[in-house]
Amino acid sequence: MKPTRLSTALAILFSVPFALAVGILALVLRFSIETSFQSYLDNTQAATHGRIMGILNSLHSPDGLWNTQEVAALGREALLEGLVLALKDGEGKPVWDARTDDPETVAQVFATLERNLKSRIPWETGRWETWEHPVEDRHGAEATMVLEIFQPRRLGPSDLAFLEGMDFLLAAAALAGLVLSSVLGYWTARWLVQPLKQLQNVSYRLAAGDYSPPDLTSTAFTEIEELETTFRQLAERLAHLQALRDTAGADTAHELRTPLANLEAQLEALEDGVLEPSTQRFATLGKEIRRLKDLVQAWEDLERARFQPSPSRLTRDPGLVIARVVDTFRTRTQTLGQILTFQADSEVLTLPLAEADLVRVLVNLVENAHRHTPKNGSIEILLTKNSKGTELTVDDSGQGIPAGHRDAVFDRFYRVEASRSRNSGGLGLGLNLVKILVESSGGTIEALESPKQGCRIRMHFLYKEES
Repeated sequence: MKPTRLSTALAILFSVPFALAVGILALVLRFSIETSFQSYLDNTQAATHGRIMGILNSLHSPDGLWNTQEVAALGREALLEGLVLALKDGEGKPVWDARTDDPETVAQVFATLERNLKSRIPWETGRWETWEHPVEDRHGAEATMVLEIFQPRRLGPSDLAFLEGMDFLLAAAALAGLVLSSVLGYWTARWLVQPLKQLQNVSYRLAAGDYSPPDLTSTAFTEIEELETTFRQLAERLAHLQALRDTAGADTAHELRTPLANLEAQLEALEDGVLEPSTQRFATLGKEIRRLKDLVQAWEDLERARFQPSPSRLTRDPGLVIARVVDTFRTRTQTLGQILTFQADSEVLTLPLAEADLVRVLVNLVENAHRHTPKNGSIEILLTKNSKGTELTVDDSGQGIPAGHRDAVFDRFYRVEASRSRNSGGLGLGLNLVKILVESSGGTIEALESPKQGCRIRMHFLYKEES
């Protein structure tokens, strides 16, 4: 199925509910008008009945005779209002009857009222209902007024014209509302989609390899503004990654060249007899070979972390796992007089990071802290729980990382001068590996200044359901 344009969907989304609301309001108003008008007709009809009876009371003479001419005039007037009048005397004999006086007009009136009824209520069928009312004049003579009333609804031409006029006004108002809702929906959709189109253009530029800072106009919506901020950060990150990619080959060659050059120079010297074979000489060669091996292994670990994440994403009882890692470093830190401590919150029962990845993260961080913490310094590991998740921090009392380098230390082959030199033994890949492992598990990592005046690496993991 072909996807629908967002602007079209938003226009429909805004227009349809408004149009439905207008339509429902028009129907409610129509029903209310119909009900109120029917009540008005019923009251008018009751008043007409009373008026006819009052007039009939005055049409009986003291000699016992009815003024039939006046009765006929009254009956014809009532017929124009849709009422068929008949009058019987006290003995039940007809005095005057509209059906016998003018049957054609009675039939025409019925046909007109039936047509008017069908125009409003197509499923109804008209009928005459007979109402009989006793009439007693001021002389005490009794008679019976018979009225045949059209049911279920008597609508004269003026009544029908009024209702049709109201229908026309309601239909015009509904149509105007529909047009207005369509126009408002269209412009609202354009207004909402405009920043998204800008982001779409930015995505095209990013896909084409243009990572320059995007030019995005401000918007009134927090969510879209946050999305624009994310796109800016994405462009900055991609530009940074592109710069790293551009230098990755040179950096890798440089990292390999040093131990290879050392191996080559010493092997040539041994071959030429410049250097004498010795245990110390072979130990130096072995050190360079191990360095190459460590570099290849670190690179392999890095690529595996990027493209082959651990299948398990949960460590149960992380405090126990961390304690085992701490024990492996205990002898090395004690040799330098370093104090290595670990504290864990008892409420932390799981950590959303695979156990093997947690071990690799801690080994790299503790190794790094151990290497750059002076003798008699301290290294502290904390595992704590807060309202948003779990925090794992590694603090040391070393030289720390200057503020301008803290974001870059997680890049490949990045070293801070003096405190992170090649001579100290680092490969420049450990912190990059840690960052990939933490972020692949949904966590965040940052380098800060430690309260111990050294470096603090803080990792934060959001809560996840156990599986």
